[in-house]
Amino acid sequence: MGIDEHISTFAGRTIVPLGRAALLNQLEAVALRIDVDFESAEQGTTISERFEQLARRENLARLEALVIGSWGEPWETDAGPVVQELVALSRRLPRLKALFLGDITAEECEISAIRQTDCSPLWAAFPQLEELWIRGAEGLSLGEIQHDSLRKLVLEAGGLSSAVVGEVVSARLPRLEHLELWLGTEECGGDTCLADLAPLLTGEGFESLSSLGLRNSSITDQIASGLAAAPLLARLKVLDLSLGTLGDEGALALLNSSRLSGLRKLDLHCHFMTDNVVVQLRKLPCEVILTGQQQPDDWGDGEFHRYVSVSE
Repeated sequence: MGIDEHISTFAGRTIVPLGRAALLNQLEAVALRIDVDFESAEQGTTISERFEQLARRENLARLEALVIGSWGEPWETDAGPVVQELVALSRRLPRLKALFLGDITAEECEISAIRQTDCSPLWAAFPQLEELWIRGAEGLSLGEIQHDSLRKLVLEAGGLSSAVVGEVVSARLPRLEHLELWLGTEECGGDTCLADLAPLLTGEGFESLSSLGLRNSSITDQIASGLAAAPLLARLKVLDLSLGTLGDEGALALLNSSRLSGLRKLDLHCHFMTDNVVVQLRKLPCEVILTGQQQPDDWGDGEFHRYVSVSE
């Protein structure tokens, strides 16, 4: 999933904008999208007005998937009002299973500039929630995470802070099957180091986890080396280290690991590995995605510089 255009499907459902959903009776069959684009914001439309339109739907209780796009000027106004509106409407959304907060393209707002908020009220407000996606990490907080239904958590960012990562790795999510963190760069607030991920790599507290994405990271080699010896790796069916700075060091650590036998898919697209290591990875007995081979930048300072795919 890229960030250059809005998603067209979510949680296995086609996305339908709120304005085109007036005649829809089976809301459970689609993912409804509400947003305030730049032109609407210029005309004075607010995200609260969009929620008022949503609240007027008589069959709202049947909605299971909701996508929130831009809330006007997300580089100036945080997502606080969005979370407040969601919580206020939660009793009328008893079947909500999937929520995307921030389906905002790079053209609308750079990912590192999206102002998020304290999203912790969502946990209690939506006990049936199975899937939560959040894009942008400026000002993001998840609080003390305890949720018995959540199966998929995705945090997309140009830089994910160690504080937020700490909230995730200490979470109590007994049914979580898929975890995806876009760790980003320190310049964009991504100060997470391998030690911050250590509680996750033990696998303790994440007994249902089978798909892990530690993506878009400036320390992918360190992460791969840590994973190679981690108890969690032996349980994973899908490992995604794409969009980051993976080179030969991290890749060889994985190749030499004795814990890869359960993997069905290894996604390493957008990487900095050499041809020789790529050839070795292709011999693994699982699906391996190796597209997007890149070369480090040479700035003439005697060092070669790698870069993540999504930062600003």
